[in-house]
Amino acid sequence: IMADSILSRVEAQFWKEPRDLDVLFLGDSHSQNGLDPLRVANSFNFSSAGESYIQSYYKLRWLLDNDRKRFKVLVLQFDYQNFSTMYFKEADNVWYWKRYMDFFEAGRVLG
Repeated sequence: IMADSILSRVEAQFWKEPRDLDVLFLGDSHSQNGLDPLRVANSFNFSSAGESYIQSYYKLRWLLDNDRKRFKVLVLQFDYQNFSTMYFKEADNVWYWKRYMDFFEAGRVLG
């Protein structure tokens, strides 16, 4: 069931693409639905609904540490709700985020 989710399909598409990117988009549903990578050459929208800055941070850190895909420019959504702890009170889609996040470290940081 999870393999057919939007999160899984976007991630599979991201890793399937053999080339490095010029532009990578990260953010929540606003950037997921509002930034069309077909309008920006050699770009990919790796945003996900409800993604907080904490989640974007861990996803970005994982991408940089694993060095499997390179990009020149990172576009991060800047919106007030991304800073809200509301996004991170309950861990939605743990099956997806466990790949990128250390929940113990995030818990220590968030208190």
